Amino acid sequence: VLMSPHADIGSGVGAEQYIVFLLESKIYLKNAYESLTQMPVPKSWQEIHYALLEIINRAILDYGYIGSYRTDPYRAYIALNDIKNVDSDVKNLLKQVNSQIDKNNLVLDDNFYKLLNQLYK
Repeated sequence: VLMSPHADIGSGVGAEQYIVFLLESKIYLKNAYESLTQMPVPKSWQEIHYALLEIINRAILDYGYIGSYRTDPYRAYIALNDIKNVDSDVKNLLKQVNSQIDKNNLVLDDNFYKLLNQLYK
């Protein structure tokens, strides 16, 4: 959800549909944020956990600002630019996760690596 919203821009998706999508995504992100704040996290993963919460919170704010483009177009423009930074931050966070996985000798199924391959194409 964090990285996909702007991938469809220019592919025939109408502005109103895009705004509805972002506002719906904002709700999902808020729910995820609330769930993650309640989740116990091992000390060695806390830094990554807090970084994830920060990224999600920024996305929630950005999606809301974009949704209010009619009343505050300047803030919406800034939010659109910030989404690019969120994408970069997610990729950096995934690198940290991968490093932590290696450091702790954790074994994962192929889904995590398939996700990484999709992100780094």
